[in-house]
Amino acid sequence: SWVAIALLGLALSGLLRQIHLLRSALLSPQSPVDPVERPPVRELAPRHASRKVVLFSDPACASCGRLLPIFESLAESSEDVEFAIVVPDEGNGVSSQRIELLQNQQSLFEELRIPVTPFVLVVDSSGSVRDGSPVGSPSMLEAVVRTASNGGEA
Repeated sequence: SWVAIALLGLALSGLLRQIHLLRSALLSPQSPVDPVERPPVRELAPRHASRKVVLFSDPACASCGRLLPIFESLAESSEDVEFAIVVPDEGNGVSSQRIELLQNQQSLFEELRIPVTPFVLVVDSSGSVRDGSPVGSPSMLEAVVRTASNGGEA
């Protein structure tokens, strides 16, 4: 029984180390969360609103597939924000007319240093990234859209 407890302790410490490494990578100065160093991305700028919520997705990502219906629902109910989905290759068909689909955009993933999917950026009318974070749950996605709808105010 002591051996099992020791093995569980080692496994837990390994998981905590991985969480720390991922958090450090996401919050580093080179992170996509830091919009200061990022040049404007004109192709992501909203055309008719002050903000655009951009979901970086991958057809092979199970979490992305689960968030897609929620993203479509948010797009249909949020009139003051534009929406887009960016995928590295083909795929992720969307049924909402309010969502712009940008396919074959691996270079955009690299340019913006998108570390994981699903990942959301909020872009203003000049194409500047105002916010960005990985989203792993519907509530996180809803919070990003709510913040974008309020012009960046939480």
